[in-house]
Amino acid sequence: MGTIKDLLGKLSAQKEKESVDQKPTADLARQIIAELPDGVIGYDQNFKVIVFNPAAEKIFNLPADGVIGQIITPETLRKPGWTALTQTIFPSLAPSISQISEADEWPQVTDLESTNPLLSLRMILIRLKPDASQTISFLKIVKDRTREKEILKSKSEFIGVAAHQLRTPITAVNWAFENLIGLLSEQKEMKDALGVAQEGHDVAQRSLKIINDLLDVSKMEGGRFGFNFAEAEINIFLKTIIDGLKTVADYYKINLCFEPTPAACAIFIDQQKLGMAISNLIDNAIRYNSKNGEVWVIAEKETDGPFISILIKDTGVGIPPSEINKLFTKFYRGSNVVRLEPNGNGLGLYITKNIIEQHGGEIDVESTIGRGTTFKIKLPIDKNLVPQKELFVENY
Repeated sequence: MGTIKDLLGKLSAQKEKESVDQKPTADLARQIIAELPDGVIGYDQNFKVIVFNPAAEKIFNLPADGVIGQIITPETLRKPGWTALTQTIFPSLAPSISQISEADEWPQVTDLESTNPLLSLRMILIRLKPDASQTISFLKIVKDRTREKEILKSKSEFIGVAAHQLRTPITAVNWAFENLIGLLSEQKEMKDALGVAQEGHDVAQRSLKIINDLLDVSKMEGGRFGFNFAEAEINIFLKTIIDGLKTVADYYKINLCFEPTPAACAIFIDQQKLGMAISNLIDNAIRYNSKNGEVWVIAEKETDGPFISILIKDTGVGIPPSEINKLFTKFYRGSNVVRLEPNGNGLGLYITKNIIEQHGGEIDVESTIGRGTTFKIKLPIDKNLVPQKELFVENY
């Protein structure tokens, strides 16, 4: 959205200058719009096109002199070569759309996929304040992300193929070490060899986890992770996860506590996938905690809508403030966490965030160095707020 800010900033500066020397802003505005690398479409309340810059001509393969002055309606969809432009003005006509901004937030940001021609567009709709002298009511900034999406898809497919090819031999190596450990554990004189075998098994296990995480990311980014939603009782769901992590908590000497909602609450989720996400957060809270520390898992209903929150609070090492915004990006690991545990692939929180968003939820984090971290997951109780189909995941 940098180009929009630049445009509005220049127009604002020119308007201030105009109050001094009374020079018009129209020529400057036209020049800026013409030079923008993103498409700009301006139209009035009747959807009559007033502005159609050179970048828009290139994106939609339509000449400005043939578009300006035209009134776009849903019927325009039938005109040869006008499908993508009509879908851009009326996104509900497109085969695939994703609302990025909140419904009542301006500017409105929407991602659109058009099939005729094949285009991936990000659209930013700006509503202009009413003015008796102006004819343009809306500006739509259109960024062509087709090539960007193709590159991401190719990269994701390559990772998927490579991970599939690696998983089979690593699984065989892991199985071989398990058998070797079983044989050596029965022979006391082979104690040193047993230690080597166990180290090899640990390395194979870590490698297998990396491969499986890469496969999960590849499926997510291709919208093929596969979600199976059903109603579940939140307290029973969380208690099952917590019980499964008691052994890990005991090993690290961490007190793992659970505070359920006072009353039973049904929620529409994929138990396996969401369980993976919450288990990852709790597991991190245990592993990166202080000695004899605590982890609390708290479930509570929100008072401002049909939502439930799950808080995962620890007394651990915390996250540096400068790194909070990077936390959910792919392959990122906190600098203090790397010192404590060098092994890791930085995919866990990326996968966790995307699973939660596929449930129509959101995740937030607060942290203080040396005092602990709180992750807050907010999920809809109303299943109508859960996305009806798997979304294409961005490369954060």
